[in-house]
Order: sequence, then C-alpha cells, then structure tokens
Amino acid sequence: MGLSTGDWPASRPWRGSGTVAARTSGSLTRARPGQTCELDELTFLQALAGLPLIPEGVHLSVNASPALLMKPAFREDVLTSGLPLDRIVIEITEHARVPSYTDLHDALEPLRERGIRFAIDDTGAGYASLSHVLELHPDIIKLDRALINSLEQGRARRSLVTALVLLALDVGASVTGEGVETAGQLEAPTTLGVDQAQGYFLARPSTDPDTWQSWWAHQRGQPMAFPIAPGGATRRQLDDGLRSGSTPRGLN
Repeated sequence: MGLSTGDWPASRPWRGSGTVAARTSGSLTRARPGQTCELDELTFLQALAGLPLIPEGVHLSVNASPALLMKPAFREDVLTSGLPLDRIVIEITEHARVPSYTDLHDALEPLRERGIRFAIDDTGAGYASLSHVLELHPDIIKLDRALINSLEQGRARRSLVTALVLLALDVGASVTGEGVETAGQLEAPTTLGVDQAQGYFLARPSTDPDTWQSWWAHQRGQPMAFPIAPGGATRRQLDDGLRSGSTPRGLN
C-alpha cells in the first residue's frame, strides 16, 4: 500500500468559485481487494492537511465515496480535525448504487451541521449520480466532462444539461462543468445556466502551494475572473482566447 504522488494531491481551481479541488483519486496505486476505502481515507486526510496552505477565503474540494462517508471513525477524524470545516467541499463519487440513502443522509448530517458542503461528482454519467442528486440534495452538482465536451455535437446533449440545471435549481444547488479544455467548452455551458467551470482551459493541476496563492491573488477583487495558470496567461490573453475560440498561450 502506498501513494504515487508527492507531498500533496494535485489541485486546480474552479472558475468563479474560490475553490481548489484536490484530486485524491490520482494518488492511489494498485489497491488490493478491500483496500480501496482505506486508501481513499488516507488520501482524503492527506488533502485535508493541506488546507492551512490554501489562501483564506478559498475552499478545498476533496473526493469521497459513500462507503468512506459511512465510516464513523472517518467522520469523527474530520469533525475533530480542528480545521475550518466550512471551507471544505466533499465531492461524493461512486457509480454503484447506495444500499441505503437514509443511512447515508443521516451520516452526512453532522458534517453538514459543521459547515461542510457536498457536491455530486460526474453527474450525468450514469444512474447512480442522478440518484445521489435526487436523494441527497447536494450544494453543488458537477456535470460529467463527457457532457461538457460534447455540447457542440447536438441539441439532445444541450437539452440534458438544461434539464440538469433546472434540477439543480429545484434542489438548491449550483452547477459546475467539468473538463473544460477549450473556449467553446467554456462558453456553451455558460449559455445554458452552468454557474462554474473546471478544466485545463482555466489552469493546470498543481502540487505547488505558491501556485495556489497566485490563483487566489489573481481572482481577488475580480468576480468570475480567470485564474492564472503556471507559466502565465494574463487575463487579457484569456479574454482574447474566448473571443477568438483559441486556447491562450500558457494553457495549452
């Protein structure tokens, strides 16, 4: 059992959200049967330990499976961590059915009461993610990258995203589009009511806390501004890229 990354999971910002997303799933290596939940827990807590390095006012988003969230010892570790829990977003993953949403809802309630918000990851990728939205009423719905990447291919996909945006309104959630890699993929979901975006077009993942600081410094006082990627596109270059449909230098 071991971790394949460096000190911290790779992280990236969301556009307009003041959030750094930790990719804990990328930190795992060859789990033997029965070890997946244990490794998920280790990488989750490792990401959590990086929260003090993130600028004040920025949230940390970390993946967790329903199986992990159902563990009382894990929830106790989070609740007694001494960290500002209102700066944490837990992205619920898992494409398998949940045995009991009542039990999962009850397990999440103490975390919610302490300020933790919940997102449903990969929404639209399958039945399980839609069930998570309907049963758990998350704070954030994250649209699967396959939906965002294919919006320009036909009306049916745009209709599906519109339906998910309306569902989000009904449950009181905001909507984030994942996997935005081009100007078109950023513009299309915005016209359909998607609130936030995440992807390589905005910034590359980074394990460097100094890079996280630069993301936040670039966004302060600039609502819905684009974060700077390591190496350097300016906000003007990003805006020009949107208008021309090209990827700005420093983000390709």
